Amino acid sequence: MVNMSKVKMPEGYQFPPHVSSRPRDFQLSWFLIKEIGVAAIPPTEFYTKANEKEAENYLRFAVCKNDDVLEAAKEKLRKLKDYM
Repeated sequence: MVNMSKVKMPEGYQFPPHVSSRPRDFQLSWFLIKEIGVAAIPPTEFYTKANEKEAENYLRFAVCKNDDVLEAAKEKLRKLKDYM
């Protein structure tokens, strides 16, 4: 789990309707996939509606691949500096 509260998505970023109505972590997961090329799991999927605010700034990452894939993901995630 990573606190992603410092990542600022561009204002007016266009999400599809099924994403735009979801919590911030879900939108951030979409953004990461589309703009950075790294997938993450939005933890609010595991929370009740009443408690999802607790997790909306976090993303869950899992790497079950070889080290070269992890290194490539690390390089892609460095692109987030442009959004901080």
